[in-house]
Amino acid sequence: MDSFNGTTGFSFNPNSDQDGEDDFSGLLDIFVHHARNIHNICIYENQDVYAKFSLTYSPDEIVSTRIVNGGGKNPDFNENLTMKITQLDAVLKCEIWMLSRVRNYFEDQLLGFALVPMSLVSGKGK
Repeated sequence: MDSFNGTTGFSFNPNSDQDGEDDFSGLLDIFVHHARNIHNICIYENQDVYAKFSLTYSPDEIVSTRIVNGGGKNPDFNENLTMKITQLDAVLKCEIWMLSRVRNYFEDQLLGFALVPMSLVSGKGK
């Protein structure tokens, strides 16, 4: 997944209460450009893929791209996503999944993931 050419950034609200877990602290703007040379595990045709993003401190809060039908090994997402961040030491988990069209038999399959510490992108955006 490359997001270097898009508008990925982090903005922080210094007036928020740092002690409260539910208080809003900042926004992470994610531009999901594309994925390249991922393993195509679909044996009949090009796989349908999507990307999911979550923060390690709240793994149940997920944002996802649309499904790229027939994306195969080189899906183009070109999609903007936004996440709320309440902890500055957060780590963003980026995943690429293949959609299962036969949910009675197979679950969606994880194709790959990356972990990005927010300390690497804080102060680089807005």
